[in-house]
Amino acid sequence: MVLCFLLASCHAGKKAGATKLRKRSAKYLLKKLDGDQKNLEWFSAKAKINYEDQNYRENFSANIRMRKDSIIWMNLKKVGIEGARIQITPDSFFMVNRLDKNYLKAALHDLPYMFSLPARFRDADIFQLLQDVLWGNPVFFIDKSDLESQTQGVNYVLSGADEDFTAKYHLDGLDFLLKSIIAKDKLGLQGISIDFDSYNIINDYNFPYFRLLNFENERTGAVSIALKLSKVNINTAKTIKFEIPAHYTRLD
Repeated sequence: MVLCFLLASCHAGKKAGATKLRKRSAKYLLKKLDGDQKNLEWFSAKAKINYEDQNYRENFSANIRMRKDSIIWMNLKKVGIEGARIQITPDSFFMVNRLDKNYLKAALHDLPYMFSLPARFRDADIFQLLQDVLWGNPVFFIDKSDLESQTQGVNYVLSGADEDFTAKYHLDGLDFLLKSIIAKDKLGLQGISIDFDSYNIINDYNFPYFRLLNFENERTGAVSIALKLSKVNINTAKTIKFEIPAHYTRLD
C-alpha cells in the first residue's frame, strides 16, 4: 500500500511539473511552425460544416477538392441533396445555387467586402489564405519578425502587433502544433480566430481534422464556421467539374 502511494505521488509530481514549460525563443517556435507547413499538390476531403450567424444557423455536408495555387472546389449538401456548388480560382469566385437556380460570380478580391471580413483581408492573397486554412497552415496577419514568445499554461504563445492589428498564435507545449490564431484590429471593430484540433498523421504530415473559424464584425455581428474533416486524401489527382446552366439567373 505504501509503495503504491509513493509511486502514485511520484507520477502525480511528474505530471504536475510537466506543465511548466521551458522558455523558447520566437525564432525557435517559428522554425517549428515552418517545419510543419503543408505544401500539397492535391488535397481532398469530406466535411461536416456548421454555420452560424446572428440570424441564421445551418448544417451541411460537403466534398472538398483543391489543387495547389489553382482551384478550390466544393459542393454543399443537405440530407444528401446538393444545394450549392462553389469554385474558387486565384482571381474569381463562383457559387451555383441549385435550389433557387441562380448563381453568383465575383472577383476574388471583392470577397472580403461581400462577406464583411476584417479589413486586413482586403490586401491579402485570398486564395493563399483559404489554401492555408484548409491545409492547417498558420496565417500570418502581421510580420513574423514582430512576434515575441511567452508561455501560457501548457501552451507557447507567439504574439505581436503593428499599427493596425494584433495577433496571437498558440502552440501546444509538447509537440509545438498550432492550436489557435487570434487576430484583431486595434479599434476592436473586427477580428478573426481560427482553432485547430484533432491532429492525425497522414503522409508524414501532422494534419488537423477540425478547425473552427470565428469572425467578429461590428456591423454584421459574429459569424462561426466549424469544419470537421474526414476521408482526407493528399496528393491524389481528382476530377473537378463545374458548370453554370444557361437558364440560371445571375445575382448582382
